[in-house]
Amino acid sequence: MDSLSKLGHKPSAEPHEKLQTGYKETFDFAGVGIAQVGLDGRFVDLNSSFCRMMGRSKEDLLGLTFQDLTYYEDLGLNLDLLRSLLAGEIPNYRMEKRYIRPNGEVFWADLTVSPHLDSQGKPITLISIVLDITAQKEAHERLRFLMGELSHRTKNLASVVQAIVNQTARNAGSVSDFRDSLNARLAGIAASEDLTASRETLATDLQGLIARQLAVFLSGDDNRVRLSGPTVSLSPDASRGLGMALHELITNALKHGALSTPDGSLRIAWHVDQHPGRLTLTWTERGGPPVQPPSRTGFGRRVIESMVATSTRGEVELRFAPEGVTWSLIAPLDAISTQPNKS
Repeated sequence: MDSLSKLGHKPSAEPHEKLQTGYKETFDFAGVGIAQVGLDGRFVDLNSSFCRMMGRSKEDLLGLTFQDLTYYEDLGLNLDLLRSLLAGEIPNYRMEKRYIRPNGEVFWADLTVSPHLDSQGKPITLISIVLDITAQKEAHERLRFLMGELSHRTKNLASVVQAIVNQTARNAGSVSDFRDSLNARLAGIAASEDLTASRETLATDLQGLIARQLAVFLSGDDNRVRLSGPTVSLSPDASRGLGMALHELITNALKHGALSTPDGSLRIAWHVDQHPGRLTLTWTERGGPPVQPPSRTGFGRRVIESMVATSTRGEVELRFAPEGVTWSLIAPLDAISTQPNKS
């Protein structure tokens, strides 16, 4: 007989009940997703955070398995780790994986899985802890993009300077003219690099943006370039995206395209259709060396196609015809403009 019985007291179940209540509250209101999962992957119990992450009710999830919610590219690794855990090869596992919500949205999670063991030490269920790391993943992707951009621009810089030196030398009447023109062009490059790195708005209107990018590399009286189009006011996001794309297009034209030769030509034209409300912008090079389609997709092409399409919610087409490169953008006005446009 224990000491409490000797004193005439019966052991109370209250501490145990409080422990169970505390556990339940912790489970239900934890800031991370927690799920109890059967060995076949079927959900046994779930807390509210897990349901909220998945975008489903608890009743809906209890009829599903984790396999149903896992993005297909991540399912193989998840199942391999689970097999190793059930075979006793690892005590638990942790992985980054993607889940799919009912609306098709995909989000990243940090998943930790540990077994719930019976008295014989064998797994009877799994305890999964899920942390939404989508924001961290997106931040990492932005950083990776910026590092790629920095590397790409650094590699291009020497080639651009060389092209500018050659063009300046062809048009200079004296050593003094050459020095002054070259210094102006190099100062323009430095200003453009600072502007792009700071991500400030490049211009308030499309023509000003184009002229400012061209002025970094070309003199204002270069008759190889023609611009035509109405006034279009740009939002900061559209201005940044278009500015980077124009920088890449101009750089490529100077290195390999129409602007690498005295007889080449570049036409940049744009027009606005008020109904259905869209901008069409076209870049056309002619008279340069015969164009060969690139054998690989580099960072610059990613900027010219994918990044500008994302920043303007537009459609981009890039063509490498033998007679010259053509690039076009069709974008909705409400995605690029800050005020009504004049057609």
